[in-house]
Amino acid sequence: MAKNSAEGIVVGQRADRVRVRIYRTGTCENCNCVLSTACSPEEVEARRGMLGQLFRQTSVIEIEALNTVGAAPGDRVRLQLRSDRAIVKASALLYLIPAAMFLIGIFAGEWWGTRYWGLSGDAVILAQVGIGAGLMALSFLVAALYAKWRERAEFTPIATQVLFKAADPR
Repeated sequence: MAKNSAEGIVVGQRADRVRVRIYRTGTCENCNCVLSTACSPEEVEARRGMLGQLFRQTSVIEIEALNTVGAAPGDRVRLQLRSDRAIVKASALLYLIPAAMFLIGIFAGEWWGTRYWGLSGDAVILAQVGIGAGLMALSFLVAALYAKWRERAEFTPIATQVLFKAADPR
């Protein structure tokens, strides 16, 4: 499987989009269930074991994808991003830019706090963390607005192949 693709089970359908449940790598490796009767998130959580329960990181995510192959609920599909460039852009929006804004806030907090506010000691550290966290939160807001403005088209995965057709419920 390519780096920019994933497999999942269609759990809902709306117009030209499908809602796909994706199990993180390793969750279903030793599972022998039939694909058309895929596990619920609760069943997956019950199989995670002690270490998985301890850290409580969810092993199931649901995302929306364009339905270009006529997938229906219960089908197992392959999802793919439009390009590797979209992965890099999304990573920068979600990780690189907020981290840079936090660091800028730390330096700006020290400069502003000592120069204009006359702070010293722990008050400077508080100003650094406050301004850094504020700029980081602002960068997340800008990223969310950008994604909404662009209608998330470049970040929306596409269902490119039906790997397993669900049994007809009739």
